[in-house]
Amino acid sequence: MNSMAMDSVNTMRWENRMDRCANVSALCLFAWDYILTFPQEVQYFWGSRWSLVKLLFFANRYFTFVLVVFSVFFDLYPTPDTDTYV
Repeated sequence: MNSMAMDSVNTMRWENRMDRCANVSALCLFAWDYILTFPQEVQYFWGSRWSLVKLLFFANRYFTFVLVVFSVFFDLYPTPDTDTYV
């Protein structure tokens, strides 16, 4: 393998690692935010009746968290295509 090809492979590996680190960091920040704001969520949203605002709040809060969890899981889950041949 020539030098340019190796540089390209090393760059792709570095970018993949940075992507994984960014996703793990996002998950940590989301988890920290949920821990800090959970008492206010219970106080202001759990006791109220359902409305469009409440639906949008829960969709934004929990759907985003689920997406980040899946993203981290699939980034960290080893696959033969990404980890064996590089």
